[in-house]
Amino acid sequence: MKNFYISAFILVFSLMLYSCQTTHVLYNSNINIELNKIGITYLNKENPKIEIIFPFINSVFKKSALDFSHQYLKTDAIDLPDTINIFKPDSNLIKEICLRNKLDAIIISYIEFTHITKNYYYNFIPVGSSQYFDHILYIKLFDKNSKLIYYIIHDTDKDVYWHVPSNEVLIANSIEDICKKMGNLRSDIIR
Repeated sequence: MKNFYISAFILVFSLMLYSCQTTHVLYNSNINIELNKIGITYLNKENPKIEIIFPFINSVFKKSALDFSHQYLKTDAIDLPDTINIFKPDSNLIKEICLRNKLDAIIISYIEFTHITKNYYYNFIPVGSSQYFDHILYIKLFDKNSKLIYYIIHDTDKDVYWHVPSNEVLIANSIEDICKKMGNLRSDIIR
């Protein structure tokens, strides 16, 4: 009987961990494009005032995105000062940026914060509440002809941690998971 309870516990625990997947592919074009050089645009935020409370956000995002795109996508990445709306991307602007910088693709991103102690999204972040925010990171990869290749999101609300990490670590982990997912999707197409 004891073995039954242990087996049941392991099964339930495994199912719980499996259901807590945090990185989701919303769109995959299944097109194999050559990625020698990609650009990473300025991180879009739900509220521009976020940078007052999280002044590190763009530097952490850029460093992580540049490092992990090189590691998992096996491509050179450059930092772009441009901002493109992820929900209404301008195809002419994407083409222009790719042409100007000789890019094969461009990554557009957006971040939305959620306070860990509350279960609803903030439209703003109150001053003084700068620690322990979950977030949802949206990433789209467009080719140089502004065709959507991948649309992937990562929601840290479902991440399982023994101790809540800093916001810097949460953002870096999100980027790493998304770049890993893109790398896996690319290797599946190439095979």
